[in-house]
Amino acid sequence: MLNIKPIESNGIRLQAKDDTVTISGSVDISNANKNLLTFFEEVHKNIQAKHMRKVFVDVTELKFINSAGIKEIVTWIMKLNDMPEKERYTIVFQCNPEISWQELTITSLVWLNQKYIKSENI
Repeated sequence: MLNIKPIESNGIRLQAKDDTVTISGSVDISNANKNLLTFFEEVHKNIQAKHMRKVFVDVTELKFINSAGIKEIVTWIMKLNDMPEKERYTIVFQCNPEISWQELTITSLVWLNQKYIKSENI
């Protein structure tokens, strides 16, 4: 299970505990690249090392994410796509139906790999 030190900076909070990655706050140009890139690289390495088969990504409290932030999530998904089939894991995005951007954006992410990327409203 995941146990990565949380990152809290400039209005964004990133946490990975047990089988859930939580992204909350607002991701804008000033805090997206460095924090997200480093965080998702560590999450991906931990999932691989622990042979996890599924991880949840809770974005229910993520109010905004800009294109640079989306790019870092896409980079993570592309790393998953580059893995051998037998080593891949499922990413389930947990969304808030009351935050309008999430449905369109997360649905687009699911299209990157419909077998291993899922979404659900909670």
